[in-house]
Amino acid sequence: VSDNGPGVPETERARIFDPFVTTKRRGTGLGLAIVAHIVEAHAGSALCGEGDEGGAAFEITLPRADAPAHEREGTHG
Repeated sequence: VSDNGPGVPETERARIFDPFVTTKRRGTGLGLAIVAHIVEAHAGSALCGEGDEGGAAFEITLPRADAPAHEREGTHG
């Protein structure tokens, strides 16, 4: 998912999924932490980068349900 807003500074991208981290004036900084927790609970990963239009881009990767168990486990990112 990407947008054309102000984006996330590169210096903040590594910790943007940590609880209480936000780039906005208002908000708790819990939204992306909750997203990351849910994705990781399903053996996936969540990444933040720069979108094609200069805004933020978020990528969520989840294992296929029909993948062998060894491919679904330990894929946290």
